[in-house]
Amino acid sequence: GTGSRGVAVIERPEEADSEWERLAGLRNRPDLPMATFYPVGSYIAEEYIDGTEYSVESFSFAGRHIVVSITDKYHVGCVETGHKLPADLPEDVERTIVDHVVGFLTAMGLRDGIGHTELKLSSKGPRIIESHDRAPGDRLLDIMVTTHGVDLEQYASGWPCRKVPALTERPPVLAGAVTKWVNASPGVVERIEGVEEVRAEPDVMAVEVHLAPGDVVGAMDDNFGRHIQVLVTAEDTKTAEVRCDELVGRIGIVTRPAAP
Repeated sequence: GTGSRGVAVIERPEEADSEWERLAGLRNRPDLPMATFYPVGSYIAEEYIDGTEYSVESFSFAGRHIVVSITDKYHVGCVETGHKLPADLPEDVERTIVDHVVGFLTAMGLRDGIGHTELKLSSKGPRIIESHDRAPGDRLLDIMVTTHGVDLEQYASGWPCRKVPALTERPPVLAGAVTKWVNASPGVVERIEGVEEVRAEPDVMAVEVHLAPGDVVGAMDDNFGRHIQVLVTAEDTKTAEVRCDELVGRIGIVTRPAAP
């Protein structure tokens, strides 16, 4: 499921055969983005967990785990199309998430370094979806420098040599931030509009463009089908969300149908 490639939710038994055929078709496809580094091999079928999914970013200091941020997500199907942090959660729900992740990292034996854990608050309680001892993607580390004043890249390089002090408690929230993706309709890219104007706005942290005129783009079936990332900060998450939606609406990707 690297970059959500090949991930699907099967809701009825009669869907299984067609989904298997689609997934099997992803094998031996060097034309797919990053396929050389992440070839599609075996598959796993697992129980679908209902509920809202969150990403939890942490750092571990000699077995003591500090949760830095809890991130809410935007999805289209199984593809993440944006993030907002910190997540706007009641205090008791936030405590449930923190306690569950800290307990999980302890049980897994993580001692030091970055933790990136995704979990759902399901109808059966919190459930871990996946966890990694690595940094998150989509520039969440850069965003957390603004929202929490903590540079986990600096901790990742400095803590093994004890060149940075250990965090003793969760850092306070300094700001809110939202990042969303602008995606193109399938076809050949003719032009991209509005990027420089949006990039020049003072509350925009970055605008990253991952396509160019002449590129052929398909449907957004996985994270590799996302095209322009906009990162916005504000005094709180709700304000950042409204502002990000406005700025994303100023960017356009004009395409024409690709030749058959």
